[in-house]
Amino acid sequence: MMLSGRGLTAVAFVALVAGCSSETEKPAETAPKAEVFDVQYYLNNEQARRKTLVECQDNPGALEDTPNCVNATEAAKQVRRQEMRDAINKG
Repeated sequence: MMLSGRGLTAVAFVALVAGCSSETEKPAETAPKAEVFDVQYYLNNEQARRKTLVECQDNPGALEDTPNCVNATEAAKQVRRQEMRDAINKG
């Protein structure tokens, strides 16, 4: 099947128009990068650890695997283990 000059022009025009959008697309907005704190920071800062853990639990789908959630969770585990050791050694 061979397209005539007009047919080829029509196909090119349709393809060009199909690729255009009447709305101006906005670039995807990215969230500002949060400062990443290590486990030691969360071990030393109980208030920051608790605040971060609440934020992570409130939105686990979006935050669960972020560095701050992982580090705050690990710090909380270490604190609990130490509290258990202290309780055993005290008794």
